[in-house]
Amino acid sequence: MNFGGYNSEFVQVMDCDTEDFLLCKICHLPSRGAQLSECCGHTFCKSCLDQMHKTSGNTTCPVCCNDNLMTIFNKQVDRRIRSLHVFCSNKDKGCEWQGELNNINSHLENDDGCGFEDVPCSALCGKMVQRRCLTNHKETVCPYQFINCQHCNLSGERQFITGEHVEICPKAKMQCPNHCDAESILREDIDEHRKVCSHEMVSCKYMKLGCGARMARKEEEIHSKEKMEEHLQLTTHRLEKMENILSQLMWLSQLSSKAESSSNGTKVSPVVMKIAGFANMRKEKSSWKSCNFYTHDEGYEMSVGVKCIDLHLSMHLYIHNGKYDDYLAWPLRGKFDIKVYNQIDDKEHYLRQIVYSDKCPDSSSSSGSDGWGRRKFLSYDRLCATSSTCQYVKDDKIYLEISYNIS
Repeated sequence: MNFGGYNSEFVQVMDCDTEDFLLCKICHLPSRGAQLSECCGHTFCKSCLDQMHKTSGNTTCPVCCNDNLMTIFNKQVDRRIRSLHVFCSNKDKGCEWQGELNNINSHLENDDGCGFEDVPCSALCGKMVQRRCLTNHKETVCPYQFINCQHCNLSGERQFITGEHVEICPKAKMQCPNHCDAESILREDIDEHRKVCSHEMVSCKYMKLGCGARMARKEEEIHSKEKMEEHLQLTTHRLEKMENILSQLMWLSQLSSKAESSSNGTKVSPVVMKIAGFANMRKEKSSWKSCNFYTHDEGYEMSVGVKCIDLHLSMHLYIHNGKYDDYLAWPLRGKFDIKVYNQIDDKEHYLRQIVYSDKCPDSSSSSGSDGWGRRKFLSYDRLCATSSTCQYVKDDKIYLEISYNIS
């Protein structure tokens, strides 16, 4: 609500002698809502009187000091003031409108009114803009105005479309990141373009063989010609390495086949056995027992026991009650060759003997006995050591071969 009289700039300056009755005796401006005092006939703004009563509680006439000020609305004075011609309040901004004071509000507030009046942007950006500039503000500036992306036609607020979206729009055109001669490329096509771009940095075709060179794609042919001898050497080295790996795989396959064959039923030495899960066996210091086998045709029935103790692998042989025991010579005499296979190549195998002689127990022993063998058969240091030519533990497995030599 406006307080006090009208402070508009009037086209004609008011004559204080002849038009003094139009002025409020409190604010000395043309009266707004003119009130005529019954005591002295002077004019006051209704808001000025209300404010005086509110702040001081005084009902005394400010002119004649009557203790009981009574007023009535002066229609004639109010009509006279409203008919006075005024300039637009935005005259200093450039508005040339002038008209009756009664029409100033409609001139300032109507959508087709004063173009120089500051109005809030209807897109809720919070900025005050002159009405004449509002359309341009919405179309080119307002961050909350909805627009369409010029590349992909996606609709969204200007601040999103021109900010975050423009950096990822798949239809936006951009230069090749390698600055090649190609014309502008759609962002969604950049990855495909880089696959053929002559300026893209690529690795040598012999990278997997060991060549670490990188060059622009257009220089690949030159590099291949200049480094032909080095590439040939790398290829030869890789073939030799593949042959070695193939040989290892074939040897490992043979070991696996032998172990698989020896695990089916009771076999005659030599037998190959596989110990799987060695890491866990070592951690828990547990033991492993083989299936039974015969030392030779119609020979002694035996088995092998392996146990992880301290820093070594122990190896013991066990004699079992066999179906040929009545026909065999007792006590058992002879040598057992225990071989731990090198799983990389058929050489450098670890070999030790367990000998049944006059020093070992007589006759057959039960499967529950401690057996006969070596408590420190093979140290962990040697068992777990690896080199380019020898590896006893591979893929957490160990392969053993047991063969019997009759005394």
